[in-house]
Amino acid sequence: MYEQNSEWKEFYEELDPDRREKLLEELLASAADDGANAFRQQLFHKRYTDPKNPKHRIDLFLQQCIYLPVIYRKRKSFMVNVKKEMRLTLEALELKKAEDGSAAEQGVLYAEIRNAAERYFKTCSGSRYGSYLFGLSRAKEEDKERLAAKDAWMMAVGMPRAANLEKEMQLFSDAVHDAFCARYVSGEELMRDVEETLKENGRI
Repeated sequence: MYEQNSEWKEFYEELDPDRREKLLEELLASAADDGANAFRQQLFHKRYTDPKNPKHRIDLFLQQCIYLPVIYRKRKSFMVNVKKEMRLTLEALELKKAEDGSAAEQGVLYAEIRNAAERYFKTCSGSRYGSYLFGLSRAKEEDKERLAAKDAWMMAVGMPRAANLEKEMQLFSDAVHDAFCARYVSGEELMRDVEETLKENGRI
């Protein structure tokens, strides 16, 4: 669905920012420009550079993956302006800019967001994910899968729907969905179960 350049496959599969930076430099110097190299470089630096302290490395795209489920859970609070929050997300993830970009640039953004989502879901298998009682009790693997599916659904479906921005966030939703289903064999089923459970509990 999204145009992909096979020369950049290793770069988008790598999750470590430092290794990705080295691969970026190498590929920019050796790979043929597919018309999206400038955008690819721009996205990388926007994602990992703290605007308040350029020497400090962050992951802005990963932050969005963490932030959106939190906002979804608080969406009915009088303090949360869902539409405003999602507009800020569209800007942070360059979704509005890519909307008018080339197929190659849209493919690059999809791959970069999917990389961030894959980094997020990798943390979901960690020992602390889903723990309770102040971290003293650890979640079972099946519980972690259900929690990860819930986060994936809130990112890819819940928030775009709540803000009525499903069209504008389609690329992001596809990237998150594909990253989750690539990590979990029963990903599609898990996400469907999340939606059904939320409906049954009157939370949608």
